[in-house]
Amino acid sequence: MRLVLAPVVLALGLVAVAVACAPPADPAPPVTVSVAPSPSVATAAPTAEDVLVALCTKMKASPDHPPASLPTARDPLDDEAREALVRAIRTSFPRRQGLRVGRAPSARGGRLVDVSYDDPMAGNASGQSGALVLLASSGAVSKVEGTLVDVRDFDGDGTDEALVSRCAPSPLFGQDCSFAVWFASGTVELREHLTGDRTFEVATSGARFVLDIVPADANLGELALPEDVTRVSFARTGANRSDGQERFAKDLPAARRSYALELCGDGVSTFDLSARRGRLVALGASDPEAARILASLPRYDEPTPPSAATDARPDPSADVWKALPPAIVAECKEPAGKPATELRAEAIARVRASATARLADLDGPVTVTFGCRSQGATPFLVEHAERSADTPSLRHAELFLHTKDRTTKIAGARSRWRGEWHHVKSLTLDHSGDFDGDGERETLFGGSEIEGGAMTSMPHVAALVRGGKLLAAPSANRVVPLGASRDGLLGVSRDREAGAPFPWPPEVFELRGDRFVTAPMPARFTTATRAARAAFAKSP
Repeated sequence: MRLVLAPVVLALGLVAVAVACAPPADPAPPVTVSVAPSPSVATAAPTAEDVLVALCTKMKASPDHPPASLPTARDPLDDEAREALVRAIRTSFPRRQGLRVGRAPSARGGRLVDVSYDDPMAGNASGQSGALVLLASSGAVSKVEGTLVDVRDFDGDGTDEALVSRCAPSPLFGQDCSFAVWFASGTVELREHLTGDRTFEVATSGARFVLDIVPADANLGELALPEDVTRVSFARTGANRSDGQERFAKDLPAARRSYALELCGDGVSTFDLSARRGRLVALGASDPEAARILASLPRYDEPTPPSAATDARPDPSADVWKALPPAIVAECKEPAGKPATELRAEAIARVRASATARLADLDGPVTVTFGCRSQGATPFLVEHAERSADTPSLRHAELFLHTKDRTTKIAGARSRWRGEWHHVKSLTLDHSGDFDGDGERETLFGGSEIEGGAMTSMPHVAALVRGGKLLAAPSANRVVPLGASRDGLLGVSRDREAGAPFPWPPEVFELRGDRFVTAPMPARFTTATRAARAAFAKSP
């Protein structure tokens, strides 16, 4: 068979060569032919699902980038050294049983010793309490206020230093924290006001370690937001702050892959992409492609919650409030420096730019609510919700204070639904009144917290801005006039047991200086009828 085909193949090759070498023939005259277009022959445009599948295929072919693990901290203590430390500090804990030593880095010419001991009254599952002790080389023992966070090499000299923190709660879910790194020759301290639910962790930066202060409920476990992260490097000469852009740039590829894996998991046609443009952009889709995909998929709208107006009931305690004169009425002043319209536009643009940078999608409009200007500062609350990689909705509430020169964030709360026991927090602008009699109205800010498995909110917190800072205020449900030119707060017990009556008479508070104190009951309040008082006690 091979002997027969070979001459034929050779002959065909010679013919092809001859045709290729021949001079070109004159072109044939054009012939006009009218042919109707055939749908079966035309190339069909790829569907939105085809584009999405192609993007997922491209993503799956890209290499993975697992997050780098942190090195393990060094601990040179052996059992004998630990026992020696226990003997040295036992005199400072005479009645403690089960005394143990954890980490004990060198600091200030001695050791900073992390101590734990058995404590039946500790109130925790382990039944243990702890303390920090400075054991000097002279043998002197002194207790240190704070908690040992970590032991790392913060200045890159090859020797580990101790990081100690001390935090106290501040109004509206905030924390006032101090962080101190204990070097052999002294300490370097850093003070921070942390807004909202935040945490801190030690991370690497080359051969050194740094402190990252990040939101505890960041959109992704491995993604920190650059505008929210404070990155602190420590040296013997001081602490240097910077934003989290370095960390964000490093973790963004992992965040993109997390989005992509969610999209390309169990079938692209059944996934709700109605508000998830950021995920398509993470996969490499252009804006037109993302728009086509979103337009072709079914939209799943969440049910609208029932309006409170449909269940409006008369307040049974209304007669009590009729016994009081009306509250002082005054207009809120326009913000100093910039008009409210400009501040609102800046806040909305900032939220949208942040969501775009983090590949998140806004879930509804951004709302900006202003309080009254007092002492040259105007508070405003910015609220929005967004869809992120591991939750259908993450709600943000941020409280800002605007003066003539700048705008500063002074409080924040983030809430996502993680399970039955997750606490959902919110911030609100509450009552306004002239609480100090200076002719300007001050605005109270409220915060509430509800546990996922509960049906009612937990104790309410309130705050007021004084001198550019947050001042804790009593939880109150009404502004009451104390006189011709001064208002007060009517406080009720928010954490009373279900069905228990409100106390009569309720407490009234007035603002004096930088704190609220108990004020005399307004005279006309006591003229309410007995029936009105009973109705107030039973009011929801």
